[in-house]
Amino acid sequence: MVEHVRLHRYRTRRAAVAAAIFAVMLGSPSRALAQDPWPAASVRVGGLIADVASQVGVNGSAGRVGTQIDLEDDLSFDANATTWFLDGVWRISRRNQIQVGFVALKRDVSHVRPDRTITFRDQTFTIGSELDSFIDTWYLTVNYGFAFVATPTTELGVNIGFTGMRVKTGIDFSASGPAGDVSRELAESAEFTTPIPLPGVFLNMRPHRRVELNGALRVIKASVDNLDGSMWEARIGGDYKLTRSVGVGAAYYFNYSNLDRDGRLWDGGVEYNFNGPQFYAAFGF
Repeated sequence: MVEHVRLHRYRTRRAAVAAAIFAVMLGSPSRALAQDPWPAASVRVGGLIADVASQVGVNGSAGRVGTQIDLEDDLSFDANATTWFLDGVWRISRRNQIQVGFVALKRDVSHVRPDRTITFRDQTFTIGSELDSFIDTWYLTVNYGFAFVATPTTELGVNIGFTGMRVKTGIDFSASGPAGDVSRELAESAEFTTPIPLPGVFLNMRPHRRVELNGALRVIKASVDNLDGSMWEARIGGDYKLTRSVGVGAAYYFNYSNLDRDGRLWDGGVEYNFNGPQFYAAFGF
């Protein structure tokens, strides 16, 4: 009986030790990888499926006031657009990093007939006029980020930098022939390119050895030179590592601008926002 009890205890202890060793073996790779430093550089590249809303109003010479034009309602622009984007992070040190991003949208319509009179710069287009129109935008962001929380699993910090924003739009009477691509050199066009300081916050988390959650918010309301208005940008998403250096991910992206500019090539305002899901490949080095 005593021998039976001792044998039972021995087997129980051996099973407990084996289970503990198995748990350590199973858990160690996860913990070891989770404790790895963040990659010195990471890049995401992919597509954005955007829901777009845009309004422009461009004044002409001699005090001529332009119409506030809703491009989707007045000129039948498609509210849905698909484009590509690129962003990346260079971690200079444990707490210091450079963040960059680029996204562009190009949209146009041809042979549309507005149901109200529109004034754009020095040209007035009456109801039923057959028009071509376009609007192109791009955003290039370069930021310095400081992570005041910087552990192998969490980065939480603030950033400050510039968003280089370019908007070019135009309206003119339609060229003869079938509908097609619209020239970016229409007679009535307006454009501006300007850097906008955009401070914000960012958060990166690694809850699992293969999973990274990330988010960022940047916002400003200010007057800079001959530009006045507000702008904000936000993103929240997650990456899944396929290997140590390659992964895939998805996110939701928001971008909103409401700006008034007084200049030679653009005197007026633009309200432009787009948001939608991003799908991308992620690389770490």
